[in-house]
Amino acid sequence: MKALTSALLAASFFLSPAHAEQSDRGTLIPHGPVYPHEMVKKNLEAVVMVKTDVNTEGRTTDCHVVSSTNTDFNASALDYCRKARYSPATKNGVPVVEYGKTLTVRYRLDD
Repeated sequence: MKALTSALLAASFFLSPAHAEQSDRGTLIPHGPVYPHEMVKKNLEAVVMVKTDVNTEGRTTDCHVVSSTNTDFNASALDYCRKARYSPATKNGVPVVEYGKTLTVRYRLDD
C-alpha cells in the first residue's frame, strides 16, 4: 500500500511551451494523474507527452499522445488530460483557444 501511495504522489506533470493565439497563457488547475496500479506492482515508470487544445472555458479538447516511454501508461495520461482544467489563456483580457499545449506526464516511483 505504501508503494501505491508513493506512486500516486509521484505521478506528476509539467507544461511545455505551446503554440497558441494568446499573449497570456492559461494556467493548469492541478489535480494530478493516476499511477496505474498494475504498473506499480511491476515497478515500472514512464514519461508520456500529450498534446491538447484548451478552449475558452479552460477545458481540454483533442487530447492525443505524441510520445511515450511505456504505452501501458498512455490511457492514464489521456484520462488525466481529458479531465484537466485550466484558467483559460487570454488575449487583451478576453479568453481565447490555446492550440497545441503540451503536457509532460511523468510517472515515477519514489523509494
